[in-house]
Amino acid sequence: MNKVEFTARLSQWLLEFMNTNYSSDYNIEVLSPASNISKIANEWLKRIDGYTSFDFSVDLLGLLENKYTMAVEVILLNRSVSAISLKEIGVMNCYSKLVKPKHAFIVSLKGLPEEINLILLNSELEKKLLKISDGLNINVFKWNEEHDCVDLMTVFPINLRGIFI
Repeated sequence: MNKVEFTARLSQWLLEFMNTNYSSDYNIEVLSPASNISKIANEWLKRIDGYTSFDFSVDLLGLLENKYTMAVEVILLNRSVSAISLKEIGVMNCYSKLVKPKHAFIVSLKGLPEEINLILLNSELEKKLLKISDGLNINVFKWNEEHDCVDLMTVFPINLRGIFI
């Protein structure tokens, strides 16, 4: 699967994930930004405080508009056809601290290299790398191409595997 195909498949998965978990209380939209988030002409995004300072891009951006309060929350997703690097985790960590998304995902066709997998098996190091705040962690996982789904055995943080079932 190439990057374009992978992005399209993950866009579909993210929409399904959002519908399953949030459609009763939120209107839902998934964008594949061609530019920085701050440059996207989207009415929902304009309601997020400080969105004009989001001068970075992600591969997929999920938007959740609360049906009652009209407040908008985001979901960030970056994808890679190669293994997930510490650099990619660090980048998503910074983006997540700025945006405070509802979820942050890094998805790869290759998963994590063994050395990073070993780092994340240490719960203290996992927290340092993946925990943004109480209730917000970066979720990293491998996409199982053969079965066209999340490979549950590769999900970190391990204690959050349940959100993908």
